[in-house]
Amino acid sequence: MDVQRSFDFSEETYDLDDRELEILKALNQEDSSTVAFQGLKRKLGIHQESLSRALTRLNRDGFVEKTPDGYRIGKKVGLPSAAGRNPDKKILPIIQAYVPHSTDMNNLVSDLKGTWFGGMRWLGLAETDTEKVLTWITENGESQLDLRFARDSMIIEAQVNISTNLAEAITAAHEIYSRVSSLYTKTKEDNLGNNTSPPYAS
Repeated sequence: MDVQRSFDFSEETYDLDDRELEILKALNQEDSSTVAFQGLKRKLGIHQESLSRALTRLNRDGFVEKTPDGYRIGKKVGLPSAAGRNPDKKILPIIQAYVPHSTDMNNLVSDLKGTWFGGMRWLGLAETDTEKVLTWITENGESQLDLRFARDSMIIEAQVNISTNLAEAITAAHEIYSRVSSLYTKTKEDNLGNNTSPPYAS
């Protein structure tokens, strides 16, 4: 889907160049998402200096906000709802697990943020009232892993190109699960219950 040359915010229209629109679209992939600088660089394939200049302008003009964890859509922006998943990619659930209600989710998220797993590099974090989503992406931006915490459960799913080999994503997903399990064990609470399902293509 092509991005329009400009977005309407309230009663005003702000002209943005293609690169700035591309950044806003990437940040709008998930509601309430915060994306790391290096994650944006990998996802968009933009040179570091060019990305830095564009983010500086967008931050200055209120389109994005800079946080300790990265960048997110600014309050000034009235973008449409999240752009959604790439239709050229399959969403493949890899691991589902029960997470005891007593688990300190904030500590888990804090320990996982910024960590690399296999060929997966940290992208960012999205939080809503009911869900926390941690995301990793490959260096070339072609494959993505989402770790979703919701209530008493977690799911790790891969978003990959149809023609992409899943081995790397599957390996990284199990590394993430092992990390979550070890972090939980440190709390000396009940062990994580595990219900792992094999990847499938539909």
